[in-house]
Amino acid sequence: MNVLDRERPGRGIDHYRDGVFDYPEAYAGFGRAAHALGDDALAETCAYWLESAGGPPWGLPWEWKELPPDTGFVTTTVACQHLMLDLGRPVDVSWVAEHALVYGEGCDLWVTNSVAQAAGLLARAGGEPTLVNRLVEQVSETIYFGLFPYGHETRHHFEQHQAMCVEGLLLASDHSFQVMRVVDANLDATHRFLYEHTAQGRFSVDRSEWMWVQHAALQAWCMWRAGRSALAQDMERVILDNYVDPDDRLLVQPGGRWSVRMAAMALSALARIDYGD
Repeated sequence: MNVLDRERPGRGIDHYRDGVFDYPEAYAGFGRAAHALGDDALAETCAYWLESAGGPPWGLPWEWKELPPDTGFVTTTVACQHLMLDLGRPVDVSWVAEHALVYGEGCDLWVTNSVAQAAGLLARAGGEPTLVNRLVEQVSETIYFGLFPYGHETRHHFEQHQAMCVEGLLLASDHSFQVMRVVDANLDATHRFLYEHTAQGRFSVDRSEWMWVQHAALQAWCMWRAGRSALAQDMERVILDNYVDPDDRLLVQPGGRWSVRMAAMALSALARIDYGD
């Protein structure tokens, strides 16, 4: 957090695109991390930038799947509105409720992690209980051998997206027995399939590539929230030992590049873990 530009903390490069842009998701992530760490001035700076950008909704500053820049996406908007909830700001979640079963404006894909993220935000905002239950049920029904598929069109599971699904379910379910069975099955599967030689400081996605840092950090948050603090602490150690460059920046992958968006979401997850005394 100390290496950020405090005036525009969400501005930087991304691993998907060359060039420097302002990323709403980065402002949201750094804002949430700052709030969790007691830096309310930085959190308010991030929230003010998001409000000035005109959302909801919020999206990416460049085109994606032939959609124009700044197209509203559910996952991006969810991240931004979580920051507003953290700060006690009034939040209108009607756009997320309206688009909860699609990926965003002009994109009718049913994507598991996006639906789960919508459920988590709507539950946290205290509205749409019938819709929340419907979303949780739909996400829970997709689990296949302990893992969530990318969406309805394919059963292929992207390891990177598992934690986003679990986070949404944990926020939406209030640890109900039925949903926790699904969550526990997924956490068992991800621990079994994704992490290799953890005691030696390494976990992997396909036994050869490292996870992206924001998903690894969110996986640690999910482990902690689900009562698996020892695993969460182990994963935090792996991240700090392997994903931090000499300038104290979190890298997308060890030895890889820095991404303002990925670093922000990783710090958001890690800062919200509280092991207590």
